[in-house]
Amino acid sequence: MLRISTLGADAAALARAVSVLGTSTSLTIAAQVAGLSPEAALAAAERLMAAQILTLGNELSFHHPLFRSAVYLKYSADERASAHLAAARLLHLVGARQEDVALHLMRATPVFEDWASSSLHAAARSAGQKGAPVSAAGFLRRALEFRDPDDVGNARLLIDLGIMEAATGETEALTHLERALDILDDPAERALAMYALGQTLFRYGRSPEALTIFRRGADDFASYDRELSLRFEAGYLASSAYLVGGPREAFVRVAAMTSGLAMDDPGSLSPAERLLVLHLAVFRAMSEPGSAQHADLALRVLGDGLQLWRETSDGMALSHTVLALTWCGAPREAVAVADKVLTDARVRGDSLIFAEISLARGLAMYARGRVDEAMADAQAAIIGMSRGWNSTVPAPQGLLAYCHLDRGEIDEAAEVLKVAEKGLRDEQTRTLNVWFYMGRGRLRAAQNDGQGAWEDFIQVGQLLEANGYTNPGYMLLPWRSQAALAAHKLRRERRGSCACRRGYCLGRTVRPGVHSGRLIAMQSDDCGTRTGHRSPSSVGRGPRHNRSLAFGIGH
Repeated sequence: MLRISTLGADAAALARAVSVLGTSTSLTIAAQVAGLSPEAALAAAERLMAAQILTLGNELSFHHPLFRSAVYLKYSADERASAHLAAARLLHLVGARQEDVALHLMRATPVFEDWASSSLHAAARSAGQKGAPVSAAGFLRRALEFRDPDDVGNARLLIDLGIMEAATGETEALTHLERALDILDDPAERALAMYALGQTLFRYGRSPEALTIFRRGADDFASYDRELSLRFEAGYLASSAYLVGGPREAFVRVAAMTSGLAMDDPGSLSPAERLLVLHLAVFRAMSEPGSAQHADLALRVLGDGLQLWRETSDGMALSHTVLALTWCGAPREAVAVADKVLTDARVRGDSLIFAEISLARGLAMYARGRVDEAMADAQAAIIGMSRGWNSTVPAPQGLLAYCHLDRGEIDEAAEVLKVAEKGLRDEQTRTLNVWFYMGRGRLRAAQNDGQGAWEDFIQVGQLLEANGYTNPGYMLLPWRSQAALAAHKLRRERRGSCACRRGYCLGRTVRPGVHSGRLIAMQSDDCGTRTGHRSPSSVGRGPRHNRSLAFGIGH
């Protein structure tokens, strides 16, 4: 700074302007920020270049970054904020990129002027489209500081902020979406806020609250916009899936709503109608025979998945469809859909949908016997939990425990389940606890705790059957067969045989050839245990091969 002070006031002003404008800028812009005429600015630039402080190639910049820092920090915070505001205003007037304007506004003195908040909002949208939700959220928070807190126009900023925060797993998303709803009157804007709020609640594991929001939206917009109302209906169905008693009512509802639709001609269906048909396939997959037909219906209506997601912003239907394909014995197709969505989620920077689809992919990979890949997907979902995703927890820990047990890692499985037990679901969403009980039942069986294993497997059955989940594929491994083995160890052969026969019959009615192989092997192994002989199907076969036989779907 001592060297610059000897070069005159114009040189000092120009150096200060360049330090504020960034690593490089045009001499014309720097001159205007410094308040100098073109001639005075050029003369000052020449003196600064001669002193090796500035360089001038295509643009003006400091000879060394340390020079810029020294000049920039010489001034007070208020002076720097004022200078950044002046730079932002000038860049806006000359039509610079919104992102460049916004970067200065992030450090500028707030002013309640429309151009400032609009520039920040535009920069946020651009960042969001480029898959940078954290940057987008930062721009939006700053945009709100440039507006009157009571301005009704804040609603759209709050909606976008809530959506970006939800993508990064920030819990403040709910607060901002709720604030937007409080001040909105326009139906379209209210619908956007309500839908974003419902999806965020669902992903945070608050299905009962999401259910209320989606039901309200479906009713409120029924007379305003049918397509919009049906999108809320789809959200309502997704939120019902894991609530105690919810699937039965939701199944009846979606069956009635889709009864008149041309499901054999997906091209004739609107995007929202396709969401409803997907949910119909999902509920059928949970509880009705004919899995092959359910899988075919889902794949026919889904298409590539990405277009429907982009048209509706509904990731809930996509994740449930991937799960349903696995339950129906089509894990290859499930993985193919999941891979497309995960690629798109990475680009968007959407950590919550990434976690949700990672779990769905992991279950499909496990069904294919790909334990290592299933484990990696389960761990990705667990990472998502740290960012707020909680929609189907403790399923990720249950899947991870499955994988550890298949690898013979008993202690590791026990540790995973110990952590999972602390976060078991409450009364309304307790159905999801089946993944914990199934994992712990298998762990206890491996630890020769027959009584504990029996109790856990029976708990799984009670929770599933209370919701009408009769497809043995729902848990990837048939719980009745697991219970039968535990019963045998407790010398309760009658109970075990009944459970095995019931599971075998269900397996054949759901999808012949799928899951029944596991039941036959278990019954055979059960007899072999009593006689001291192993079943022929298990001789010379490792655990991974046996599991692929269990599903009858190969690798």
